[in-house]
Amino acid sequence: LYTVRTNKQENQVYILDLFKKNFKKMIWKDKGNFSDLTWHKGNQAVAFIEEAANKDKSENNIIYYDIKSEKIYSYTSIDMQKSFGDSLYIFSSRYKLKISDTKQQVFFEVCHKKKSENDTKLSDVQIWNGNDKWVYPMEELEKLSNRPFVARWSPSSNQSMLISNNSLPEIMLTGNQNFALLSNKKQYEPQLVYEGPRDFYLFDISAGKRNLLVSSQSGFPNYIIPSPSGRYISYFSQKNWWIYDTVKQTHTNITGHIGQPFFHNEQELPKNIEAYPTLGWTAGDKQIILCDAYDIWAISPDGTLAKRLTKGRETHTRFRWPGYKYRVSTQKNYDGSMHRTIDLKKGLLLESSNQQGHSAYYKWTPDYIEKLVFSTDSNLNQLMMSDDGNTFAYLEQSHALSPKVMLYNRTRKEIKTVYESNPQQKQFYWGVSKMIQYKNSKEKLLQGALYYPADYNPDKKYPMIVLIYEKLSQDLHRYTNPSQYTGDGQFNITTFTTQGYFVLAPDISYELGNPGIAATDCVVSATKEAIRMGFIKPDKIGLIGHSFGGYETDFIITQTDIFAAAVAGAAVTDLASFYLTLGWNTGRPDMWRFETQQWRMGKSLYDDKYGYERNSPITHAQNITTPLLSWSGNVDFQVNWSQSVEFYLALRRLNKKNILLLYPNEGHSLKKSKNQKDLSIRIHEWFDFHLKDVTPAEWIKKGIQ
Repeated sequence: LYTVRTNKQENQVYILDLFKKNFKKMIWKDKGNFSDLTWHKGNQAVAFIEEAANKDKSENNIIYYDIKSEKIYSYTSIDMQKSFGDSLYIFSSRYKLKISDTKQQVFFEVCHKKKSENDTKLSDVQIWNGNDKWVYPMEELEKLSNRPFVARWSPSSNQSMLISNNSLPEIMLTGNQNFALLSNKKQYEPQLVYEGPRDFYLFDISAGKRNLLVSSQSGFPNYIIPSPSGRYISYFSQKNWWIYDTVKQTHTNITGHIGQPFFHNEQELPKNIEAYPTLGWTAGDKQIILCDAYDIWAISPDGTLAKRLTKGRETHTRFRWPGYKYRVSTQKNYDGSMHRTIDLKKGLLLESSNQQGHSAYYKWTPDYIEKLVFSTDSNLNQLMMSDDGNTFAYLEQSHALSPKVMLYNRTRKEIKTVYESNPQQKQFYWGVSKMIQYKNSKEKLLQGALYYPADYNPDKKYPMIVLIYEKLSQDLHRYTNPSQYTGDGQFNITTFTTQGYFVLAPDISYELGNPGIAATDCVVSATKEAIRMGFIKPDKIGLIGHSFGGYETDFIITQTDIFAAAVAGAAVTDLASFYLTLGWNTGRPDMWRFETQQWRMGKSLYDDKYGYERNSPITHAQNITTPLLSWSGNVDFQVNWSQSVEFYLALRRLNKKNILLLYPNEGHSLKKSKNQKDLSIRIHEWFDFHLKDVTPAEWIKKGIQ
């Protein structure tokens, strides 16, 4: 399906049949442009939007062509006005046209016509009502998005119906397009979670009726998903997966009787229950494929049959789809998702991992599971399989191994390198990475990634930099190009290991109500464990973090003098004042971060004032003996840059050694290459001076001496 513009300034729509000697047929022509060209799933029809030649979007039309009957149907702006009045028009900005599997319906979006500006208003004042569901900036951002509604048109009868609306604007369609799931994310506002609960209604499109499906259900997109065939709707509630049968109209808990949890709180967040991933359904919606902590399960929609496909729990090995964190097992379904179909008869490609950093790929079939490739000292990713299932391509990398493309031949059990990036690296000394273990003060066993300096000599002692941000050990085998323009918060591990530093990236376990104190406990414990290994200079250790890691850095140096220098980027320094700020990129109040998410306080400021004070760096600033380099962008909408200024002023008043770098017109992370390079150089100079006794750069000498 394609368009042609003629010399007569006329647009034409053609169908080209590649199986009939490239036979082409013009099916429509007009002066206006055509957009949203869409095929029926079974290739039996097409549809597109005919934009008005006069650029008046309110006069857009929909054209539908039935390939078998060769009939053309149109739904015009006049039809729109008859059905919905003159306040809505046909448009396509967020959702693409969709033809139902039966060819009987076309789903399209409609938008409100923009109202003319009222120049007679007395003032531009913003009114922030205390009882609004959303605060004013968030409401304004929603208005700017001009959210469309979804409507249905039946070409054969030329009848149309509005499906989503102002009261229930969020929409998903079931796999067979017989039903729509409708909801309103404002329903239980104001609330203190990012994606709050809401009621979901099941709208019968043919009958035009809706019924409550589930109440106070999480609005997280992957927690309520229709099945591909459309009969079932899976949803995660009360720590279990449930299935709603649209035919029997029944709700069934399918995981409660299995004996293994399908939920977790691995991030240690307050009031948090997360589901392990769902992978999809088998053909005909016979089984849903779910994951627990280690294994993959196939479970019937009535819950009577549940089969564990892998045996990972016995060895604490986690099985998942290759690249499951990044490869989407669902497809976009308006405001939600739709599961994909999985053919178990063809088998599954699986990846495995464990806490030691070992990784492997497997081929699973109903009859056997075959280990394809395995590594204990590198990371394997991006697995692909040839059509005949005999050859596999993947990437292999480690801290010291630049990514290379590998081929594995299943018949010959042969592995070979196809392409190796950065071959020139062999000419240079390079560090290695190793996993270390340590215990915090509560005897909890944790681990961290320790990166060795290039050309490491066991008879020497080295300076070390501790990089922090929640859990980082999973990056043990991640390759990082040395660069002045990349890295986490402008800290590039490789640029330091190649300059004679150890780098330690420890995992942090959190205690609700004490994020700073728990971080201090874990980071100091990890640092002392590295010192005990005997090759670290105990008086030449630095600390660095960005964002939440910047907060942790600022707090930790108020609690210990073990670090000789520190760098904190875009840090929160006063929990109380940050609790009462807005995230200007989302318009949301930042309270949710504290009560249910990363800050892990679990209570409001007014229910635990002492806890907020106890974990605020600014409260304990007088204890600092570690020289601090802070940096921020002055248009940071994630963490207000005034937090860094507050801490700078506190340290200035207390006569503490510190320098603040404030980058104009930069946000939470630096985007301009000149600023990235500048910060990278300054961080190196800062640590070189404090940890290697290098002559200080002029800006350091001027700033702290």
